[in-house]
Amino acid sequence: MTIVYKNLRTKRPATTEGPTALDEIGPALDARALVYDRAGLMDSAASFAALDGRKYLNLESYRRSGTGVRTPVWFASADAKLYVFTTTDSGKAKRIRNSGAVKLAPCDARGKTAGPWIDAHAEIVTGDEADAGLRMIGRKYRPWKQVLDLFARFRGHQHKRIVLAIRPG
Repeated sequence: MTIVYKNLRTKRPATTEGPTALDEIGPALDARALVYDRAGLMDSAASFAALDGRKYLNLESYRRSGTGVRTPVWFASADAKLYVFTTTDSGKAKRIRNSGAVKLAPCDARGKTAGPWIDAHAEIVTGDEADAGLRMIGRKYRPWKQVLDLFARFRGHQHKRIVLAIRPG
């Protein structure tokens, strides 16, 4: 069973009886109501919808001590999955190898969050899925991704990349 909350801070459910404060503000705000399940997490069908049209994603992965580390990253989406690329020796790759539990939120280039956090699971993918993920990221961030690829090729880092597939948690 899902519940639509209009006030996310107090978790008060939407009512169908009588006018609400949101009705007075206007219907545009109603469109931003998010769907949550009883545990307070976003519904998996609607979870990645908050990321539509965004350029950056704040990826929070966890150290062995349980401390979260947030990193703004580029991403591409397809078939209820998100794809992110990184280098094999990066901190986020090490943390995801240890534990695939992550949280996501839309953000700006500096990592300032611009939406709700979403629980998810990340894993390192290889082969055709990794190639497809890199192609999608390349198309979304053209020409900047191609410029970075050129510099990576000169520095010898082109082959040191991995792709993460992220699914709703």
